[in-house]
Amino acid sequence: MSLLPEEYARRKQFLQELPSLTTAESSEIVRILRMHKFNYSENTNGVFFNVAAVPQALFDDLDKFIQFTKTNRTSIEDRKTLFTMLGVEPLSDKEKAEVAAVIEDHPSLAKGVLR
Repeated sequence: MSLLPEEYARRKQFLQELPSLTTAESSEIVRILRMHKFNYSENTNGVFFNVAAVPQALFDDLDKFIQFTKTNRTSIEDRKTLFTMLGVEPLSDKEKAEVAAVIEDHPSLAKGVLR
């Protein structure tokens, strides 16, 4: 499969961004490969596949996911900055567990409805 220079650059950028993924995000890449029934190999060092051989539709899905992770990280950092500016500390793990327990006891809270 011959790639146009623009597509080669996209795939090269994709490869440069792969190492920054979390374990959960990397698992999503594997899920996308499986969904498209694309062959890959896996060992204790990780998952390997030929990005140049990936069909365009599959690559578009992989790239879309990478773009999502970048946008999501930016959004999280923006929220952290806002909290810092407002002087609000993030919730501790204990506080997060308490909030989750309250929401679990009152499902309408998860929907933003107080009843």
